[in-house]
Amino acid sequence: MKINNKFIYSSIFSFGLIFGSLVNHIYSKEWNQNIPSLSMSTNSEVCDVAEMSHTIDTEPKNLFSEKIRQPLSNGTTDDFSHKSIADINYEEALNNAMTLTSEYERSNTIGKLLADWASLDLDEAFEWLSNQKYTDELDPYFYHLIAIYIDKDFDLAGDLITMLPGGHSKRSLADEYTYKLAQSDPYLAINWSENIYENDIRQNVKRQLLYSWVDSDPSEVLNYVLSDSTISNEVREQVVKTAAARLSEEDHHTVISSIAQYPQEIRPQIAYGLIEQWIGKDANAALHWIESLERSPTKDQAIQSYISYGNSTSNRTATFALAESIEKESSRIALMSQVFEQWYFDDPNNAEKALSDSTSLNEEQKTLLLGKARINSNFL
Repeated sequence: MKINNKFIYSSIFSFGLIFGSLVNHIYSKEWNQNIPSLSMSTNSEVCDVAEMSHTIDTEPKNLFSEKIRQPLSNGTTDDFSHKSIADINYEEALNNAMTLTSEYERSNTIGKLLADWASLDLDEAFEWLSNQKYTDELDPYFYHLIAIYIDKDFDLAGDLITMLPGGHSKRSLADEYTYKLAQSDPYLAINWSENIYENDIRQNVKRQLLYSWVDSDPSEVLNYVLSDSTISNEVREQVVKTAAARLSEEDHHTVISSIAQYPQEIRPQIAYGLIEQWIGKDANAALHWIESLERSPTKDQAIQSYISYGNSTSNRTATFALAESIEKESSRIALMSQVFEQWYFDDPNNAEKALSDSTSLNEEQKTLLLGKARINSNFL
């Protein structure tokens, strides 16, 4: 018999955490029951969540592991392996399972019962789970049940994910849901992510979304990150670098000619991404372009990219001079050290001469760089 159901959701703010409960769960057998909202717990994590988590670029896992789904044979009164799954009173069985003192036995029993119940009636299984006080131990089961909803009722799954407390399951499910939603409409996925209360999860979802989107439309991503003020600076910088690198793969000349059209604050990241790709095609042309730039954060980022991704063996003198022109002292010393160590290993005499002639380092800094290079060269 086909069951008609609908859910109406509400969100509850509790110490900065949104959670909601399913209410007015109506079945064709005219059964109706309110579901209390979940509450946070500081219980220590007892399930191996890492086993159950997965990344955005994979398809949803099977709902429960083979280990959990194996029939129990512990000889306890809670052993249901001899019964047909349709004959079990799951609510009673799960309530009994929650009282088991053994973590392993409790986890396996709850996992098997929820898996079997969900195969018969996903809504009732989820309702029972929602009625329990939220703990880290129960968190993985929310993941598995909502993963079924992602396949069976995509819109409902999105609502359930936003209402979960900010545990491991919410992180994994949010990534997966956004990835699937973005396949049809990236902007719709971004709008959905705004419903996630936890800022760290929301930022991570946006990061993953933008990284996947940038492969198909880097120009649009660049325009978007400029318009969304809610994106963290860290995410914006990384996405702009990636977008510029993708555009440079297609035509670095277009990136060069258009870089001045972008706002000043993202030009350094565009230059970084441009050089990252350009250097593999024509390192000399990339070097000459960098040398033609005026001293600025844009030039500094281009230099950093050139040194990080380039093979500087052909022009160590020019590369060392580039590193020495970096404006920020900590970055300048780090890049000079990187270039000098590589140079010293291949050509110690000329490397030492360049270091000695440097005007941007004091004698103490020169001594430290030389000593470090000598030590490292002995281990190479």
